[in-house]
Amino acid sequence: MAAKPDYSRLIATEPSCRNRRVPSRSSFTALVGCELPLQLAVLGGVGTPALAAAVADAGGLGMMPGGSPDDVDRFIAQARGATRGRIGVGFLMPFVSRDAVAVAGREADVVEFFYGDPDADLVSIARKAGAGIVSWQTGSAEEAAAAVRAGCDFVVVQGTEAGGHVRGKQRLDEILRETLRAVDVPVVAASGIGTVERTAELLAAGAGAVRVGTRFLAASECDAHPRYVEP
Repeated sequence: MAAKPDYSRLIATEPSCRNRRVPSRSSFTALVGCELPLQLAVLGGVGTPALAAAVADAGGLGMMPGGSPDDVDRFIAQARGATRGRIGVGFLMPFVSRDAVAVAGREADVVEFFYGDPDADLVSIARKAGAGIVSWQTGSAEEAAAAVRAGCDFVVVQGTEAGGHVRGKQRLDEILRETLRAVDVPVVAASGIGTVERTAELLAAGAGAVRVGTRFLAASECDAHPRYVEP
């Protein structure tokens, strides 16, 4: 069986990106401090510190799944040992550990939450631990506005095209338009994004960045089973 190809530097190495079809600076890059308007999705079960580090090294925001406080501490240490880029930790609300949020707030560049109503108390825990940036992945413009009221610095909007846990009930283009009208923070577009052309469309529509998940399952740094990603 052939080894999985290395797609972790997709955006940074695409000729169309180098030809400026995709802008490299945005409200998102200015806020987060990364070089490219790209966020790795939190890939629960298959996301690894190595994948987060590879994306961060390529100029994006590398994300890792949250877990226990010890898990989060170990994951961040492993990623920090492999990159000087920007990394974050994402938590699923049904399984969130407040102690783990505090560890992430102290050690990661970004702390993110998903799959639950925006909670100002969780944002506050991350802030008090030292988090400079807190975000929330949302499924509607109303939820995005609630996340901003809870104290988030940027929001991710998810459409029905997404893989994994799906909270959105509208197509991405529709929810992106509505959310851009509803909030004044950077908005990251998520759901079914796998090409530079689609990235350029969404950035032109006003997104501060794109969030890519499924496309990275084929990366050599991802822990997905080879049979899952083989052609």
